[in-house]
Amino acid sequence: MSSPWAAVDLLMRELGSLRSDARTLAPATSDSITAEVEWLIASAAQAVDDTITGPDSETLLLGACAAIVEARERITAMRATTSRSETLVKRSVELRRQSARLLYDSIRGGTGDKLAE
Repeated sequence: MSSPWAAVDLLMRELGSLRSDARTLAPATSDSITAEVEWLIASAAQAVDDTITGPDSETLLLGACAAIVEARERITAMRATTSRSETLVKRSVELRRQSARLLYDSIRGGTGDKLAE
């Protein structure tokens, strides 16, 4: 049978992987998202720390596993949301440029005909 500390060691490795994954979020991530990610990691770290008092406690080990899984899922969701948001912003900028060009062409042509194109 393996040492009860093996599970704690694996949880610590998972926590390290979670921290590494969180560092890959976009540099322009908002302060509120950064704060939430830090809170999620801190909560997972606390759950892992709690296992040190009972490395053979299924309740503590499951709690740490759940905290890590939740943090990983929420960070993944934040990454996806940020990516979608960036795509929408880029599209919005392009649409504004097109609208500005249409307005400019309309003004330069003296008629509103080009707006209908």
